[in-house]
Amino acid sequence: MGESLMDIGKVRPQILVAILCATIFSCFVSYLAYKMGGIEIMTAIIGGIFGFLGGVSLKVLENE
Repeated sequence: MGESLMDIGKVRPQILVAILCATIFSCFVSYLAYKMGGIEIMTAIIGGIFGFLGGVSLKVLENE
């Protein structure tokens, strides 16, 4: 009962850095794809980032 609801002791800093870097990279490439008119590139990036975040989330939940 002593644990707080916001305890993120299981989340490693590497995971947070990976999520942050992937988000920044996908935003930058999405902007470039928008400027080039590459809708298929934006679709692939959005799908890839959601797949990456889903995989990371499953890995974090698996360790609990």
